[in-house]
This record gives sequence, C-alpha cells and structure tokens, in this order.
Amino acid sequence: MEQRVRRPADKEDLINRLAGDTPDAMFPSMRDLLVFAASLGRAEGKKVALSGTSGDPIENA
Repeated sequence: MEQRVRRPADKEDLINRLAGDTPDAMFPSMRDLLVFAASLGRAEGKKVALSGTSGDPIENA
C-alpha cells in the first residue's frame, strides 16, 4: 500500500518559515519539521483531520 505525507494548506506559511532556506529556520528540511510535528501530536494524543492540502506529496520510503 502506497502512503504519502501531505501538509495542511492553512499552515503553509508557518511551514515555510520553520523549514525554509532562511538562516532563522528551525528545521533543516520540511521532512524534519513534519516528523517532529507528527511525533509531538502522537505524544500529546492529538489528531487533527486535514481540511485541505498543498504542495506535492512527500513519498514514504
């Protein structure tokens, strides 16, 4: 079964600021940011359905 990770459209600006190519970005890649966000959500027991997605999907390898 093929699964892909998508990012929420309403958080696109925040994602770009946190995982961008700027010197003040906190994460070196979007993958690192999304893994952190997923881990935090899992640890906190929170799950939020996406109402819309943006960008190309990130393939799971």
